[in-house]
Amino acid sequence: IPLGGNHVNKIKWIRNIFIVWFLTGIWHGANWTYVTWGVYHALLFVPLIGLRLTKKYQDTPSWRQFPQIVFTFVLVVVGWIIFRAPSLYDAGSFVYNMIIHIGHGAPWLGMPLRMYQLMGAIMLLLALEWINRDKPHALSTLPHNRFLRVSLYIALTCWCVFNIFAFTTGSHPFIYFQF
Repeated sequence: IPLGGNHVNKIKWIRNIFIVWFLTGIWHGANWTYVTWGVYHALLFVPLIGLRLTKKYQDTPSWRQFPQIVFTFVLVVVGWIIFRAPSLYDAGSFVYNMIIHIGHGAPWLGMPLRMYQLMGAIMLLLALEWINRDKPHALSTLPHNRFLRVSLYIALTCWCVFNIFAFTTGSHPFIYFQF
């Protein structure tokens, strides 16, 4: 709020977004990939501010907004490629190869079964969240047994954490272990 937050004119609001995201990039590390990641996310906010779309937030998105959610997700994933790449050149090469190879082969066919299970669990949870988006929690369709819901949440969390650790051993450790 010391910068004025969003209670300033558009130019200062955009400046504030760039300052915050730039500093967020620097906070993550002294590497150009982190700084670029921060600036990239600031750039993603500029159209929202310019069109004042940030004022139209709804708790429950409509089906018409689903493609916008998917598009935003894709943009954020590209940002994570920038964040995780060892250099900007590597990030650019990775994104370039992703675009060039769309529809040519299926590199995911070589993934271990555990990765498919993790992706399936994430898809299931996203579907539950979407179906129950107007309810207090995603598993509202379960019987009103609080112990059952809490147990399921704990089991799913433990399973996801276990799988994250299983995929981040060896040469690709979990990114935040370095901090």
